[in-house]
Amino acid sequence: MKVFLLLIVLPFVFSTCDLMDDDSDIIGVWVGAYGNKGDITLDVRPNGRSILEIKDLEASIKYSGSWERKSKNNELEFYHFCDMLDEDVILSASLIKNKLYITLNSVFDPVDNILKKGKSKPKNITELRINNNSTKELFDVRWQNITFESNQVEKSIKPGNFVNKKVEAGQGYIFLRFYDNKNKVVIARTSDLITITKNKQHTFTFNNNRNIVEFNNPDNNFNSGALGTFQSTVVWFDGAEGDIQPYSQRVNAVYLLGTAPNNLPRFRAKYINISQNGELTFNVSLEKNSSFSFWHRAGATPSYLYINDVETREWTVNNDWSKYEDNLTPGNYEIKFITAAGSNLRLDDILIYYKE
Repeated sequence: MKVFLLLIVLPFVFSTCDLMDDDSDIIGVWVGAYGNKGDITLDVRPNGRSILEIKDLEASIKYSGSWERKSKNNELEFYHFCDMLDEDVILSASLIKNKLYITLNSVFDPVDNILKKGKSKPKNITELRINNNSTKELFDVRWQNITFESNQVEKSIKPGNFVNKKVEAGQGYIFLRFYDNKNKVVIARTSDLITITKNKQHTFTFNNNRNIVEFNNPDNNFNSGALGTFQSTVVWFDGAEGDIQPYSQRVNAVYLLGTAPNNLPRFRAKYINISQNGELTFNVSLEKNSSFSFWHRAGATPSYLYINDVETREWTVNNDWSKYEDNLTPGNYEIKFITAAGSNLRLDDILIYYKE
């Protein structure tokens, strides 16, 4: 009888061991390749939590979530969510001979892959990670013409998110846009140059105390301050790169993409083009002494600038970009650009800002 009982108990013990109640067979970091130059990392933790990270040449996306065993000890299900993309991802996996066979669908291409337990091998890659730990949503974040965006619809990095990109080694400012506390758009850059070293991973964090400089205010030492409390001194700015500004009158005036060699903008990619018999007018109310400036190129027949219906400047042939500068005292102003028949006027970076 004792022998018979022993024969019954032993298989039960072996079966219990196979189930791995401590989950040590699955807990740990699993790594694998994504495409030709990407990585998948799955961090399985003992508290039922897990983190999935997918990296490729363009971005690094991290999902947080939970996991559970679905069938005996080798079928698993992972439930993940990405705040940056507002997306749920379900990952199915089978554990077979110390390998994790996974299937998932995400914003990346559908993935069927094999992960192995271990740590990611360090690679000779140059990366910049930008964290947004501020209370501001950051738009058009750029370093060396590389755009960092976690919200691909609004092209921004929302508070609490980050974006990781592969970059080239070098120096440069990080440029960005955000809304100040009076809901005015601020075009800014970091106050210090950012240095990126080859084959290193770098992290830059924006928080409310991060010092920034208003980029479209040429007196860069004048208007700088903490990101969280920053107040713009710019009253009007149109660099032709974003949405069309609220002009009171716009006739035959459009944003054009510059083309080489004769139609390049003064700055960045676009300029304002006022063709013949055109008009571009805007109104501003100034509380302080201000600076008014813009860059211009004119055609063969006259183009005009009027300030409060007074002809202030006339241009004819001007093949190179030139800068116009003037001072404005407090008051209400109507700024008007007019082109005659057969004329053409190109404008870039129309700017009015407080000097005091």
